[in-house]
Amino acid sequence: MPKRPSVRGPLPVVAYVHGGAWMVGSKVMARSQVMKLVDSGRYAAVSIGYRLSWQDPWPAQIDDVKAAIRWIRAHAREYGFDPNRICAMGASAGGHLVAKLGLTNGVAAAEGRLGPDLGQSSSVQCVIDEFGPIDLQHFEVGPPTGQPSPVELLLGGKPADKPEAARSASPILNVSAKAPPFLIVHGTKDPLVNYQESVRLDATLRQAGVPVLFQTVEGGGHGDFGAASPAVEERIRLFLERTFYDPKTSVPTDTLTK
Repeated sequence: MPKRPSVRGPLPVVAYVHGGAWMVGSKVMARSQVMKLVDSGRYAAVSIGYRLSWQDPWPAQIDDVKAAIRWIRAHAREYGFDPNRICAMGASAGGHLVAKLGLTNGVAAAEGRLGPDLGQSSSVQCVIDEFGPIDLQHFEVGPPTGQPSPVELLLGGKPADKPEAARSASPILNVSAKAPPFLIVHGTKDPLVNYQESVRLDATLRQAGVPVLFQTVEGGGHGDFGAASPAVEERIRLFLERTFYDPKTSVPTDTLTK
């Protein structure tokens, strides 16, 4: 929560989901990503932890994320959250999870049955997906190492051997006109998640009529945006302002250069 809110009333919530190939990472990773937004006095932030792939396979991760969104709504009055203004934001594996979260808004079969707040909705009002994989049926992370890939660990086996889990874990298969607005951010030289994953998601969302902004960082790596980093942060801020405060806010998406 901001020390000094700059607006009256309940605050929009940025619900951050960390990356780490679904195998490592912690909710403490959110701090550097959300503190400027919180310090502006216009947003609250909640960082979501989830079971990692060595703890439980898919769909444990999305079940945990959806339970966390329900928790936010159940505790909105207690913390001064606006339950009608929640943005899911994540990078890499977190980007994958927030995309899946937003694209299954209102889908009962994807809801899970975790936690005490099942009477609450897990829907979000917008998604910020930073270089998340979107099709785990065919996704590969880097060159083969002889060890199970992060996707294999997540699914409990190779996608070809776990086709139902691979389909369930692929956000691209859930795109519909009911999806909330998306901001997608990706670098063209990402060595872990191919830039074309986001190109495909952008095109599929547009075809479905979903409001989407796609921010390309020419030469950007896996979250390494170099000189473009301040501009990326500013465009994220503008996207949130446009979604939650002033729909007339302009959000530039011209290509940035690392």
